[in-house]
Amino acid sequence: MLQGNILIWNCRGIVCNETQRALIDLVQLKKPNLIFLAETLAKPSCIDSITSRLGFAGSICYTHEEGSQGLALLWSNGIHVDLRTKSPHHIDVEVCEQGSHASYRFTGIYGFAARGERNRTWDLIRTLAAERCDLAWLMAGDFNEIMCQADKSGGVPRAVAPMASFRHTMVDCGLVDMGFSGSRYTWSNKFTKERLDRSFQSIQWRDSYPYSRTITLPPNESDHCPILVEVRSEQHHFRKASRRFRFEEMWHGNEQCHAIIQKN
Repeated sequence: MLQGNILIWNCRGIVCNETQRALIDLVQLKKPNLIFLAETLAKPSCIDSITSRLGFAGSICYTHEEGSQGLALLWSNGIHVDLRTKSPHHIDVEVCEQGSHASYRFTGIYGFAARGERNRTWDLIRTLAAERCDLAWLMAGDFNEIMCQADKSGGVPRAVAPMASFRHTMVDCGLVDMGFSGSRYTWSNKFTKERLDRSFQSIQWRDSYPYSRTITLPPNESDHCPILVEVRSEQHHFRKASRRFRFEEMWHGNEQCHAIIQKN
């Protein structure tokens, strides 16, 4: 069964050295085998250079140009990626394990930022859902919208209608919010915090990878926190670390201390 970690990050520009260094640190720490980046502000040559620096096997990008902030999908050795479709607001692929028939569908999303164009995000998701595919499906990214008022702290309350459209779209497309571990909010400015970045799973994905989870990682160079999807078909059992022996100064006050040390 195909397992691993997927890193999703609206990096707000991957062209500067500080952001690239932050990405390298994240990869070394979390060891993802798939990375989706939004707002790369990068040309294909820059994405190729980053792919090489990370030691990854390949990449797909939608270049930064007029009307596009740029998207990129990078993958490590050991997996194979086939492109289905891409646009300035999504990259849709099939991911499979080399030497195995295990595969799933992954879609990275970057929602339309302008409030008057949010419905174009929902139309895009409905179009993707209507395409024939029998694979377990994971969709994740920056949707540029929240699902409920609890996803927002500070600022003016969000209008009800756009949030309802978001929820209805995902229900109609058979996609279920995966929830999160860590901070609720993935984006912030001086006055407001919101959960704009999240992940959704199909019922088939939930059945195939029942122990998957989404983690909000600490903020980095961007105003968006990265999120990490752990793709797990089996429960991980972590070995309990043994407690290290520590000598307590107060033991000197015990009359039997010297005798116990000598005996042992």
